[in-house]
Amino acid sequence: MMSYIPIIAVLKTKYMDAYHKKDYMSALFLSDEIIKTYQENDATKTISYGEDCMMLAELYADINNHPKCIALYQEALQTIRALQGESALLAEALNNMAIHHSHLGEYDTALTIMLKAYYMKRTIFSPTSAAYRNSLYNVGVCYHDVQEYDKALHYHMSAMKDRPTNDEDAIDNLNFIGYDFEGKGDIKNALFYFEKALALIRTQYGDTSDEYFKNLYYLASIHENDGNYEVAKQCYKEAIHLLGTILTTNHPYYAEALNKLAAVYTKLNQTQKALQLRLDALKIIEKTVGEDNMYYANCLKHIGNMYSSRGAWPAACEMYEKSIGVKKTLLGEDSEEYVGDLLILSNLYNKCQQFEKALSLLSEVVGKINTDNRFYTHCIYTLAKIYMLLGDIPKVYELYEKMAQLKEDFSFSDMLDNLEDA
Repeated sequence: MMSYIPIIAVLKTKYMDAYHKKDYMSALFLSDEIIKTYQENDATKTISYGEDCMMLAELYADINNHPKCIALYQEALQTIRALQGESALLAEALNNMAIHHSHLGEYDTALTIMLKAYYMKRTIFSPTSAAYRNSLYNVGVCYHDVQEYDKALHYHMSAMKDRPTNDEDAIDNLNFIGYDFEGKGDIKNALFYFEKALALIRTQYGDTSDEYFKNLYYLASIHENDGNYEVAKQCYKEAIHLLGTILTTNHPYYAEALNKLAAVYTKLNQTQKALQLRLDALKIIEKTVGEDNMYYANCLKHIGNMYSSRGAWPAACEMYEKSIGVKKTLLGEDSEEYVGDLLILSNLYNKCQQFEKALSLLSEVVGKINTDNRFYTHCIYTLAKIYMLLGDIPKVYELYEKMAQLKEDFSFSDMLDNLEDA
């Protein structure tokens, strides 16, 4: 009856070897073999079966198959509950299953299960134990996910109370307290805990580590959102320098960081520095990501907007032309974003006095949208204004007739009055 145990042991050894090598195809095959061996030997009512289901669940977590992961935990729970009742192992299975429900966005379910694990651990472990602290922390995360920030803060503060600063989870704990305060809109306290987490990362990992960069980058975004632009600028600059060391200056992430810093310079009215950063980022995107993607198209659009705000209309037109060319291919000519950008480009042509190009684009937009579209009236008035500048009164009257069909008691004088605002 026990002859299956050596077979399981051999399969598990092979499985662990494949798993650690990230040979997931072999690990998945061996996982099925382990389960099948238990089933064929009528051994699914043993603690070892429950433990192995929990072990195999993490394989499916690694490949983001959370439903299968949850199914294995449910299998483990049935066996462990039947044999041990409420136990540390059962609580751990509940805890882990809740985490995977969170990964699926099933936050209410995750919270319910996590609370069960917590109440169980509270009766098993000492209030000063790591297991109990981590349970408090996990409940806090679940409350944060359902946006109950006061409750999340209570559990995260309780978890941090007796946690040693050299605890491997102390940094995450401090960060989540920051997230909770941020969720409550208390940015001052959020920043205080993010700074504490950053200082602890510096102590534990140094100020050239991935962990330090990630926290510093997030801290910069919080300062930016809170209007602390000078502080945000310094944080982004330090993060960018560090990112160039960790990765390279020729990487999409580096380009994104340059764009973040450019946004801060724009808010500080240092537009020349902002423009140069965006141009530098664009060169990196061209080399690393290519020109046939929305990120590249939107980078072009941002630069076009910057040129436009400086009154550099021809340069703005050039950027928008390139951006629209990419979006036409990726989004199609009927997408609202593409049509909206055509309208912006037509206005830029108008400011450059390239009236024929403006008329062509505006006519294209009018041909694509319905009369109840928010762009339609603006397009008609802009077209009419250009034709008026060109002295083509018959075209102006033709456009007036279109508007008269939409508005009762709409006179030609009304049309001319509206051209002043177009």
